[in-house]
Amino acid sequence: MAPVFHTPNLSLVLTIVSLTGVIAESPVGKLADLHGKKRVTLVVSSLFALGSLLCALAPDFPMLLAGRVLQDVSLAVIAVLYGLLRDILPAPLVPFGFGVISVGLGASAILGPFVGGALIDHYGFRSVFWFSFTAVTVLATLFWAIVPESPVRLPQRLDLTGSALLGGGTGLLLLATTEGAAWGWTSAATLTCCTAGAAAVLRFVPHALRSDHPLVEVRTIAGPQMRLPVLATVLCAFAVSGFAFLVPQMLQTPRAAGVHYGFGLDAMGVARYQLPYGITAILAGLSGGALTRRRGSRATLLAATEPLTAALLLLALAHSAAWQVLAWTAPCDGNATSRESIVLARSSRPGPTITALDVSAGCARSGPGCRRRGRRRAGP
Repeated sequence: MAPVFHTPNLSLVLTIVSLTGVIAESPVGKLADLHGKKRVTLVVSSLFALGSLLCALAPDFPMLLAGRVLQDVSLAVIAVLYGLLRDILPAPLVPFGFGVISVGLGASAILGPFVGGALIDHYGFRSVFWFSFTAVTVLATLFWAIVPESPVRLPQRLDLTGSALLGGGTGLLLLATTEGAAWGWTSAATLTCCTAGAAAVLRFVPHALRSDHPLVEVRTIAGPQMRLPVLATVLCAFAVSGFAFLVPQMLQTPRAAGVHYGFGLDAMGVARYQLPYGITAILAGLSGGALTRRRGSRATLLAATEPLTAALLLLALAHSAAWQVLAWTAPCDGNATSRESIVLARSSRPGPTITALDVSAGCARSGPGCRRRGRRRAGP
């Protein structure tokens, strides 16, 4: 029988895992521009498979956590896939390709909780990691055999200093935000993380502006076409991440005296409540690209963020009945559609597109400072 072990504070565990994704996102995107998006996707998929295997076999909690850290490097792969599709598809098919990614994310939001819930309820949590290992191995093999490599290359080097400043700074700020309540908001640990994190992020800005090979194009993000859409998408990502973290806990909390939000559901019960969210994600993926091409990225961004804002407000105010949770969670996939609108807006410029930015910002950068291997494709 596999060993059973107890986990420490859940929020600390999630913080460590999230830190990995935050720190890895920009460097992984830049490495994809330097060495090929398909190649980097396969490397990241291999890390995910290794992490799944470690979690499935973990004899203790540190090994399980190490596996989860390896798995969460894959958070950056969505940005890489957006860039890969932009590079290899004809311009008229780019919105369709982006829609396929969003539909896939929506389908995983539907199937994932049901598959995971059934496996956990019947075979234990380790079965989820065995399933993940098998699934990513099969999908990565198909991806290697079917999808061509991007011809786009960025003739630059990886900005290691920028990676340390941006990744370390945002990681420290995230750590202070998630652990501040437990440590105390005025404690030395919280204040140290906030101060050091803010200093690192602020130091990153002049470094990126001076660098010949910046990790992130600060001028592009701060430009008039990008700053408000990127800010809106970051806020959407923040809201959706909080929703994805809190709602399953709320659904699984037993109803008791003084607790007016608990439903005491098992893993399969939580999956049923998340079904409307997944359906909305699929519909958003199917409609986001077409809406951006017809009405522009501004209209798509508004169509994504306005229902999301209303749904989260209603969920915060009224969540004691089952119908309320089902109704309010349905529009909560605004981040995928808003990210897609920004990527499409930026990728409509002539010339090759390079993915070199954090996936949470959902931005792709275009410009002449890159080269293609093989035949050069005309602009859109």
